Amino acid sequence: MNKRLRKKKHLGEFRESGFHIEVRYEPGYFESHETECFDRFLGEFENHGFETGGGWSNDTYDGYVSVRNSRVAIDVQKPNLLKKLRQLSGVAAVNAGENVDSWYGPFED
Repeated sequence: MNKRLRKKKHLGEFRESGFHIEVRYEPGYFESHETECFDRFLGEFENHGFETGGGWSNDTYDGYVSVRNSRVAIDVQKPNLLKKLRQLSGVAAVNAGENVDSWYGPFED
């Protein structure tokens, strides 16, 4: 398969990886520091070359994380990101899933 098709189909060197993440804040902390939590939380993803999409429920964020561009080495940056997220004020726990192909899965139903 030529390079153009590999890029179009997100295969080979153009494969994009990501992982599921759950970040839990201490009870009541997120509600009283909402703006600060959002800014620091999303800032860490940007600083490490990731983007995320998901939702908040009470004090828990549940989402999917992917790299912003193919130059980010997910195996190198993921541990750094998780370490920084665990150091944020009010964070009680950070759970991350295995790396998966962002286009072809496997995905949970």
